[in-house]
Amino acid sequence: MENLLKAAFVGLVVVLGVMVYKDVKGAERSAPSSTALSQPADGLFQDRHSCDEIKGTDYRSDTERGWFLGNCPAPVRAPAPGTNTSPPVIEQAGSATIAKASPPSISSLGCDYSIVETGSQVNCNPVVGGQVAAWRWTGGQLPDTATNATFSTRFESVGSRTITLTVCNPSGCASASTVVSVISRYCSGPQCPR
Repeated sequence: MENLLKAAFVGLVVVLGVMVYKDVKGAERSAPSSTALSQPADGLFQDRHSCDEIKGTDYRSDTERGWFLGNCPAPVRAPAPGTNTSPPVIEQAGSATIAKASPPSISSLGCDYSIVETGSQVNCNPVVGGQVAAWRWTGGQLPDTATNATFSTRFESVGSRTITLTVCNPSGCASASTVVSVISRYCSGPQCPR
């Protein structure tokens, strides 16, 4: 944006440099040269060296901007209530600095059953915090894996099954697991749910 504004200003100066205008008394005169426009004799646009003078105004030059950023403290703002106050992950990408989101978190897998009979379906609807770029479910049987935000699977054989969810974004990953006990549909005995 800054380069676009500079280009527009230079274009304006060139146009004004070839225009003829009337001064206050009505006499026709040539416009001043671009040098006279960019550096007025009265010092109106000279760089300032006071934080209070510059603060809240446009910079007059790149030199003034550099001086201000190097010598004047940045304002400190209190975080809004309920916002995450942990510092963001910062990454250098060439000359740009990019703030990345924090890794996601998993509060619950949200699976509807922890004990099921063979042939029954287990549905998981997790509670996840933060931004998620990739989902990976493992430990099911039919199907055994998935890459959706929710997961449904069916177990056809008896045993303990561990369902695991891994969620990732560019800052990291989080995983959580739950154990589902699969019992025979024709179960008898104290381990069978009634």
